[in-house]
Amino acid sequence: MLDLLPGLDFSHSLLPEIRKQSEAQYALLGEPPLPPVIKTIAGPDGPLDVYWFDPGPGRSGRPALLHIHGGGMVIGSARSMPHSPSGLA
Repeated sequence: MLDLLPGLDFSHSLLPEIRKQSEAQYALLGEPPLPPVIKTIAGPDGPLDVYWFDPGPGRSGRPALLHIHGGGMVIGSARSMPHSPSGLA
């Protein structure tokens, strides 16, 4: 994954370009093994998209995992990087 990081110096002025390049590179991975269902829930500052990965829809009594995307609000997002949580399902 480190090879996918853009080779740019990080600065506020370069942030839009860094994000654009990052999303393009992660898109090369194609579809995740288990595509998410995107659910919208109410958040304190408006609606939030939740990416729901369910390998056994309709089954109950199973464990759950909450995955919060890192990246420091700089590179990647839950939307552009579904492979990591998809691989855990």
